[in-house]
Order: sequence, then structure tokens, then C-alpha cells
Amino acid sequence: MLTRSQTLAAGLMAVSLFTLPALAAPGTRDGAAPPSRTERMEMHRQRACADAPAWLAGWLGFAETKLGITATQRTAWDSFARELRASQGPMQALCSTQPQPAKAEGTAPAKPDPVQRLRGQEDRLSAELESVKLRRGAVEQLLPQLTAEQRDRFAELPPMAMLGRPGPHGAMHGGPHRAPGR
Repeated sequence: MLTRSQTLAAGLMAVSLFTLPALAAPGTRDGAAPPSRTERMEMHRQRACADAPAWLAGWLGFAETKLGITATQRTAWDSFARELRASQGPMQALCSTQPQPAKAEGTAPAKPDPVQRLRGQEDRLSAELESVKLRRGAVEQLLPQLTAEQRDRFAELPPMAMLGRPGPHGAMHGGPHRAPGR
């Protein structure tokens, strides 16, 4: 009869035998090569573009609850939320106009030349600047409608600047943030 520790050791060995091949060659279980860095970046960009409205909706719900918006502040808050949603327009327009990298079956996608990369960076920064200006206007209109305590809470909210913005590797910023002091 096996002792408890022997049974546990045998179980762990059995599990490791099944999982070790999967860990040794990630992405090749079905014989297909894992996606290239460019393909992964494009997948992240597509997901980020698709998820931006959901990130903003989550941020607005969190902010509204955290601030404790009152019935008298409802009109100002609804206007703020509407303007914040509109601020995503430039980035969403950029998402819908960015070309997909062409790739023939079995070949690596062509890398953009330096001028194309800089042009793309300039387009992203221009769209982001336009979004920031729209968000700033929305905040400037909302803050006078809030109490001093609500303004302090607003200042502690996760950064709005990162909402709906593709990150350095195509990932969308705006995910979970730690509260100040944590």
C-alpha cells in the first residue's frame, strides 16, 4: 500500500508527463508554428480596437460609483460621459483605417520601412492628441459641478489618458490600475 506522500508524488509525476510536452513547445501542439511577433502585435491591436468602448464603459461605471454622482449632477455627468465616448472617435477612426499586414501563405509579413513606421506613429499620436483635447474639455466642464470631496476622488481615479489607446506592443492600455498608495 502506498503512503499519502507516495501517492501524491505519483500523481504529480503523472500530471507532469502529460503537461511537459505542451510546455516544451508552446504553440506547436497542432503542428502549426506560433505566430510571429508582427502577427501577435496585429492580433493585440485588433483586440484593443474592438475592446476600447468596453474599457471606457467600465471606467465610466467605476467613476460614477466612486464619485457618488447625485440626481442634481446627473445632467452634467451624462454630458461628460457622452463627450468622453466621443473622444474615442479619433482613435477608433484610426483603428478602422490601419491596413492589415499582407502575408502570403507560409511567408512572414513584410516589415514596414522606417518612413511608414514613422508615418504610422505620427497618425497615432495625432489621433491621441485629438482625443486628449476632447477629454480635457469634458473634464473642464464636469469638475465645477462636483463637490470638493468628489473632485478629490476624481483625482484619485485610474488615469483616463490611457483609455482606448493602443500600447507599445499593440495592447490596449486602460486595464486594472492600482489605487493610490497600494
